[in-house]
Amino acid sequence: MDAGAAGRGGMLHHYNFYANVALGILLLAGWVWPRLGGRWLGAIEARGSQAARHKTACVGGVALLLLLLRLASWPSDGIPIPYVPDEFSYLLAGDTFAHGRLANPAHPMRLFFETIHVNMSPAYVSKYPPAQGAVLAAGELLGHPWIGVLLSMAAMCAALTWMMQGWLPARWALLGGILAVTRFYAYNDWVDSYWGGAAAAIGGALALGALPRLMRTAEWRQGMILGAGVAILANSRPYEGMIFCLPVAGALAWWLARGRAAQGAGPRLRIMASAGGVLLVCAAFMAYYNWRGTGSPLVLPYQVNDRTYLTTPHFIWQQIEPPRHYRNPQLDDLYNRWCREVWQKAQTPTLTSFARAAWRKLEALQEFYLPGGFFLAPVVTLPWLLRNRKARYLLLVCACTVLGLLAVVWFQAHYAAPMTAAALAVSMMGLRYLRTLGWRGKPYGVGLSRAVVLAQVLSVYASLAGFGAEYRVPHPLPGWARDRQGMEAQLEAMPGQQLVLVRYGAKHDSTHEWVYNRAEIDQSKVVWAREIPGEDLRPLLEYFHGRQVWTVAADANPATLEAYSPSPRP
Repeated sequence: MDAGAAGRGGMLHHYNFYANVALGILLLAGWVWPRLGGRWLGAIEARGSQAARHKTACVGGVALLLLLLRLASWPSDGIPIPYVPDEFSYLLAGDTFAHGRLANPAHPMRLFFETIHVNMSPAYVSKYPPAQGAVLAAGELLGHPWIGVLLSMAAMCAALTWMMQGWLPARWALLGGILAVTRFYAYNDWVDSYWGGAAAAIGGALALGALPRLMRTAEWRQGMILGAGVAILANSRPYEGMIFCLPVAGALAWWLARGRAAQGAGPRLRIMASAGGVLLVCAAFMAYYNWRGTGSPLVLPYQVNDRTYLTTPHFIWQQIEPPRHYRNPQLDDLYNRWCREVWQKAQTPTLTSFARAAWRKLEALQEFYLPGGFFLAPVVTLPWLLRNRKARYLLLVCACTVLGLLAVVWFQAHYAAPMTAAALAVSMMGLRYLRTLGWRGKPYGVGLSRAVVLAQVLSVYASLAGFGAEYRVPHPLPGWARDRQGMEAQLEAMPGQQLVLVRYGAKHDSTHEWVYNRAEIDQSKVVWAREIPGEDLRPLLEYFHGRQVWTVAADANPATLEAYSPSPRP
């Protein structure tokens, strides 16, 4: 469940609009004048083919390209400010790991710190799997959590390129990696937020990239890489990763059963041992991580959070639970009103409503993973793709992932992140077929395929140059999030330690949550707590007796920060 996630989705719509305008113009030009610019475009393609022979350098070059493009857009984009509850929860995980712990002890004043997507007991932890938290922890150790986001995006594009080198000719893999950079370097939720997507995409790319290499060479190293990919999926998007891995496991089992590994059974045993060893280490880590956060090696923090708060189920066949009582009015509103309203709208009791919901999900997935020309190429060349054994398999991987998501009630496009590599590889296969199309001696396919590539390149150039800014600006930051960020910076600059009591109004939007803290609450310069009607604040104030105390009227416009003065006793 992604409370407040709708705002982040506005970024993608603006980016796709601008890219589609360029695509339409260039497709028309490519159809009318398919040989236009052939001399210099052909020279660029020849240079690219030569460079693609150096596969390792291409993988590193693609990662560097993403870093350079994103840094070039720094003046207009800067560092994203978190405002979706999921982001704050992941940031808590990152701060916890950066302090050398997997979990934090439950706080004695936890009632006043209770918040969305965070477990307050038996340990103070994020409810989410640890992969994205590890990304943010690496960034925090380097200076800022978003550095980890940026590096993970670079690693993702490198992993996508490496994966495609196992499925496509080297020059098409390099082109696919460059197009992935143009797609993901900016104006999307993965790089412009903290809730991730890149980690699961890396896991999927490693698993799929190792599979054909393993079948060709039977090297134990590829077994380790495949196991590492599955381990990343298990620690980033466990459900979607499991669905994604079904066709991967099926293909591997078929290959092992047919005994086609080189030199008989020995290589097969080494492959199973290398992959199994990595997965065994992963299982041991996950059991220990669960034990630290929940007290049981078999219970996920996500499950504890669901049992504590959630009454609306995750799958369409499950039944809703009765409402619960929460001492926190904002959580009461979130789980007993907002979640139930969203769940009711997402329900699909009839075949017609299920078909409508499925269509909306498919539209969201297409818009995110295969926008514009990325989608055009495989659609136009689908008959050729269906005759290609590799393409059929990758389409099966995508179909399994999508079918698994049709069964869930709570849905966001980044849930399908494991299939990023498969979708991109299918798109590049389609682009490769598109290039071969012609009629009456005219190379229409060459013109159209070049139009698809040029549309992506020119959209990047136009964005960096500032053209069409009204279409590419990310979704505006909510005013309350800007107020919170400004207040936190103001309080951090003051001498001494601060305690902020957040006062919510009766009509407060419960997805606009202010109360999020760092891993070490007692040592934090600024601590955020909430006023709860009917709850005595004196234990909280006595616990933090050495701090300057403030109150925030969270629903004022703008929100106001004032020195706290206790109400007189009756």
